[in-house]
Amino acid sequence: MFVHPLEKHDLTVEAAWPDLFLDHKGRFWDVPESLNFDVSSLAPETTGLQYRFGVHKSKGDPQQVNAADTSGDAPPASLFPGREDTKRSPISADAFGSACCTFQKGRFSKLYGDLTRVDARVDVSSASALAKRIFHAIRRSSGSNKTDDDASGSPRLSLIFQQQVAGPIVFKVDSQFEVGAGKYGAQMEDLIYSLNYSLRLLESGKVVAWYSPKRKEGMVELRVFEF
Repeated sequence: MFVHPLEKHDLTVEAAWPDLFLDHKGRFWDVPESLNFDVSSLAPETTGLQYRFGVHKSKGDPQQVNAADTSGDAPPASLFPGREDTKRSPISADAFGSACCTFQKGRFSKLYGDLTRVDARVDVSSASALAKRIFHAIRRSSGSNKTDDDASGSPRLSLIFQQQVAGPIVFKVDSQFEVGAGKYGAQMEDLIYSLNYSLRLLESGKVVAWYSPKRKEGMVELRVFEF
């Protein structure tokens, strides 16, 4: 991996042989070769806009990890951009991007009410898969019955709310939606409630107790490199 800091951006080039790809359903795929090039703006100190864009190139035939325990699903379209299932090429490249808007009040330095933060982020993991879904939507509106069941082309909207409770304790709500799905144009994929206890004396790390009602699971974690 190569990371080059610019004045207000970071330039990252990463190559892997092999690579491990995680899709939106939480499935892992072994990719023989991959190359990533992306540019990201520096995160704002409090309130502002942050964005990231880049190009992903993969080579070879992806294989699903622990495929014996699954139904043998086809690889997501983001690993084979711009091609139909029967005409996939072993070499492909695609673009991705994200944009995040942040509002923050307070600096988390007082005992009470010194942090209220809202983050809204839109992620597009595959520009070609998104273009394919838009094309199929236009065809359906013109009378075609062909549908596209690959949800990897749908943008993801993440909404995060954080509020200081007292001292180093922060309440957090983290939600993720699939845009363009569901009855109202967006379908919730995950929702997580958590309490975070920041280790201020160490100036790094926090204890997180979280629960996801959609997955019906929770955990208490020690995250060393977060604050």
